[in-house]
Amino acid sequence: MPKSQKPKPGPDASDSLDVEPPAEASSGSDLDAIMAAIKQTEQSVLTKIDSSVMAAAGKLDKKIDSLASDLRTEIPNVRVEFKKVTEEVQKENATFSSCIGDLEEEANGNANRVVALEAKVNALSTQFTHHQIRPKIWSPGSGESGCSPKGHECRSHHPQRLRLCTGVKYGLLYPATLKITTPAGEQVSFDDPTKAKHYIETNLRPRETEGE
Repeated sequence: MPKSQKPKPGPDASDSLDVEPPAEASSGSDLDAIMAAIKQTEQSVLTKIDSSVMAAAGKLDKKIDSLASDLRTEIPNVRVEFKKVTEEVQKENATFSSCIGDLEEEANGNANRVVALEAKVNALSTQFTHHQIRPKIWSPGSGESGCSPKGHECRSHHPQRLRLCTGVKYGLLYPATLKITTPAGEQVSFDDPTKAKHYIETNLRPRETEGE
């Protein structure tokens, strides 16, 4: 058809303009179908998620129940074991307490022995010192004799006096003790020469006195 010629509108020109609405209706139905498919897919996904979550939750609940049951079963066993261990610890504690008590008693006994030993050592030390001093008193020439300036009178003159006494026995005991037995059987001992001299002069009678 030449461009200069235009189609004349025919009697059905208005009908040809009404053809567009069916095309719009078709596109709308496709959109609805797409939206329906999306909703269906979304619902399917949500259903699967819910199903997976419920399945996992069920498994977790079962596992928790199983663990709780195991724990409830083990609690009595743990109590029995704990009680056994506690009793053993108490027995060991009682044994340790007894051992500590025995050690304390032994320590006290040893302390008493130490005190007694110390007392014996002090006594021996005193006796040793005494024995060191006494020989000086009884030895000839000692300036500490106190019996005579010559000193040997305590060792030699006292026995000489005793020899003159009837029925008297005497002896020198180590280290410096003069032992006298009277005629009556009485025994006296002297560590001090002065006291010995006084006793001889006061209680014993020399032979020459008897002769007079």
